[in-house]
Amino acid sequence: MNVMHVTMQLVCYELFDILPCSVLGATPFCTTPHSHARMLGAVAALYVFGIFRRLLAFFVPGSASLLSLLWIVLYIGFFRLVYHTTLSKILFVLITVLNFATLISIFYNFLGNILFTNQLHAAPYGAHACICLAASWLLFFPLQYWLTTKLAPLISSQFNEKVWRFLWLMPATFCVFFYYNLYTDHSGLSFFSNNRNFIFALVISGGFFSVLLLMVRLVQENNQVLQLKAENYQLSLQSLQYQSLQDRMEETRRARHDLRQSMAVINAYLQHGNRDELEHFASSYCAALPVDKPILYCRNSAINAVLSYYEERAHIEHISFSAAVEYPETTAIPDTEIVVLLGNLLENAIDACIQQQSGAPLIDLSLRMQGQSLVAVLRNTYTGTRLPDNGAFPSSKHAGEGTGLASVRHIAEKHNGAVNFTGDGHIFCAFITLF
Repeated sequence: MNVMHVTMQLVCYELFDILPCSVLGATPFCTTPHSHARMLGAVAALYVFGIFRRLLAFFVPGSASLLSLLWIVLYIGFFRLVYHTTLSKILFVLITVLNFATLISIFYNFLGNILFTNQLHAAPYGAHACICLAASWLLFFPLQYWLTTKLAPLISSQFNEKVWRFLWLMPATFCVFFYYNLYTDHSGLSFFSNNRNFIFALVISGGFFSVLLLMVRLVQENNQVLQLKAENYQLSLQSLQYQSLQDRMEETRRARHDLRQSMAVINAYLQHGNRDELEHFASSYCAALPVDKPILYCRNSAINAVLSYYEERAHIEHISFSAAVEYPETTAIPDTEIVVLLGNLLENAIDACIQQQSGAPLIDLSLRMQGQSLVAVLRNTYTGTRLPDNGAFPSSKHAGEGTGLASVRHIAEKHNGAVNFTGDGHIFCAFITLF
């Protein structure tokens, strides 16, 4: 068989092999048109290399293992380059897709053994092989695509990296089982000798699907719990804001009630020409007046609640607090997430100011729309070390980056935004964009 003929067969065969797997692998990560475009380029490169890999393995059988290893490395590398996510998440998705492809291989061999045994032996990449492969994908692809769409909340969940370091081992365990029983020289599941082995392999695949759905369900419930916590946090802030508003109204009522007596005292001092006593009384009276603080930062009640709460805390800790907010009435960002983002930033800022060893503590927040993006800039004083641009701000409570800032990063990445944390040892600055 000449090279040209085999190449033409591989062009068709590889099309049925690489495209479905690439679509399944990209589905949990693709969130923007830009990511789709970049993935198309990666798939095209993998397609060309896949043809070359099978062609070389066909004519040089000893190179198959090395080429398969290189194929896996390239596949992982392309996904890492396109989606800029953690290696553990990429391994979880790609190994899951590999298990899906194993199911296709199981049915492909079973179908080929029944219909085209001699043809597949004579031309493993010929027309009959393409027919079996296409039929296998048509049968199982809708189910597999539905399952990969369910992986999207798992990938975007707030699991920390420590959990993901072990989570990918679940599909890897099934993958090792399939590999040992299907692809080794002493395979225990031969499709060509016993149909019961085919049924057993399908049952194992069904078990993998069930475990995968169970994991997705647990993550969904975890996300619902996190959302309820965020909503409860928002309600608690609104309750505190309401109480603060009530206190200020009561202070204002008492001040107005006492104003007549104060004016009588001032009038008496003026009549008797007691200037020193008048100045002392005026100073004491001004100090007793309610603090002049803004009650309404913006029309969004959730944001106004969180700002009012932390402004009150800053006042108690003698921290200078200012906030300039221009928040749109409608936005795609849920209130629960913007409240968590601002709450984490301000909580860390107040903690840093409390621990500040010298200088006047300061917190300054700016939140506004800039084009199609929401931009938040927080500046606060602190005492610490200089940070590199976009460096991980170390936690004062445990090793590694602070949990609050890690949560801010997660929310920004979820909305295709970016974060930048900088610090010169005196001023910490957080710059966040959300789309």
